[in-house]
Amino acid sequence: MNFSCAGQGWLMAPWLAWLQSDRGFFLSNLTALAILPGTFFSVLRRCGVSSRVAWSWMWLLPCAGCYAIQAGGIGNDLLATAYWLAAFAFGLRARQTGQVRSLWLSILLAALATGTKIGVAPLVLPWLLVVFPCWKVALRAPATGLVCLLALSISAAPTAVQNIQYSGHFGGDPENRLKLQVTNPATGLVGNAIELFVGAVAPPVFPGASAANRWLTRLEDSALGQWIRQGFPRFDPEWVDLATEESAGFGLGLTTLLAASLLWKRRRHLPIQPERRAARMITIGTTIALLVFASKVGGEADARLVAPFYPLLLVPFLRLVSPAGYRARGWHWLSIGAAVSILPALILLPARPLWPAVRMVTALAKKYPEKPVIQRVALVYTTYAQRHDYLAPLKEFIPAGVQRIGFIPTENDIEAVYWKPYGRWTAVEVLAASKTDPIIESLRGSVILTSPRALKERFGLSSEALTVAIGGKVVATRTLVQKARFGPEEWIVVAVE
Repeated sequence: MNFSCAGQGWLMAPWLAWLQSDRGFFLSNLTALAILPGTFFSVLRRCGVSSRVAWSWMWLLPCAGCYAIQAGGIGNDLLATAYWLAAFAFGLRARQTGQVRSLWLSILLAALATGTKIGVAPLVLPWLLVVFPCWKVALRAPATGLVCLLALSISAAPTAVQNIQYSGHFGGDPENRLKLQVTNPATGLVGNAIELFVGAVAPPVFPGASAANRWLTRLEDSALGQWIRQGFPRFDPEWVDLATEESAGFGLGLTTLLAASLLWKRRRHLPIQPERRAARMITIGTTIALLVFASKVGGEADARLVAPFYPLLLVPFLRLVSPAGYRARGWHWLSIGAAVSILPALILLPARPLWPAVRMVTALAKKYPEKPVIQRVALVYTTYAQRHDYLAPLKEFIPAGVQRIGFIPTENDIEAVYWKPYGRWTAVEVLAASKTDPIIESLRGSVILTSPRALKERFGLSSEALTVAIGGKVVATRTLVQKARFGPEEWIVVAVE
């Protein structure tokens, strides 16, 4: 279960340990969003981007869908982006000023970035290219060794070492059960190019997504699509009606604005050393890092997963933008339009709607039961409204005083749901359907929460077969909705006798 890095989990731990609540989990992401403007401005200016252009884009960057939507959630892409930007900001300062304290901060921030999301560890390459000239300053400071040891302890290294120890693979998935590892680099590069393009031109609200996806469906069914899928099992590009945390990439608004900026007016004279050299190192290193990522990682949400790459990829383009064009009235209106284009998605977001969504869509669903679109919308909003504890109706059947309950989840379940209310019991995953399994033995007198779909996915068993295998009985059945795409499903409580 714990093959992923725990950087963001450590920020959540105090809320669980002290307050036994998850309501403050989003604060780390909100803080990360607040950090983006200043760190991005610092990186741009130290890479030779004009002050006017840097000032404009420091406010525009947080409006990208992959950042703005995650600011109220618990995804770790935004946090990793903030760490990396800060690491480059301090690294560039150390490179240009020789301040060893800036170098130490850069080392620690880079370590925190990998410890938050190991998937973007290739960004270590451009970071090393940026801070490499500081090696003499680092060696002259005796405390550098201690800083490096501390950085190692908060990086992805401890998780990677344990993954190798217990699974034989640094990523914890040696058999590629999650299908996130690309088996053919060429298919990864082509597939990810398509995925990133779709994420870059996806509108935050896209009522015509279904019609547009027909083109992508034909692409997937073509010879090219079949070839990509052979080495990229999770290749599934699609546009969605409404941008969400799971799918949002850079977005159409800022992509259009960047293209317009480059076409509007080019910069005639670029700054000379050292800004040019620093920008070149970031550009070369980030390009190589992105190619490495694309050739190794393959998921349907890669436009979101590469969120930490976007600010660094913008550097060479924004160096070419002329500040003269940014004084025009047309540019101001275009930039405002690009910035506010994300607002409808933030307002309508099913996970955190900024309007009385459940009340209104439920009323509409009752009034127009024959309208499938309205019924679908109502299902989505009501599902998200109770998703934080969708198993609550089952928990009334948990015996009083039990210290441990078991669960058998479906793929990509939210494990925290089984632990609520926090502090009352410990939730353990059942890994084997056998009376002699140690976990089953520890659950005698307690219960297991699961569903027929989960039993079929994990063990290929029915509810009746499970009760025979572990020695128990089904004591409750409820129809619940975990995800809108599956709709109402049966869930059960199995007493372990």
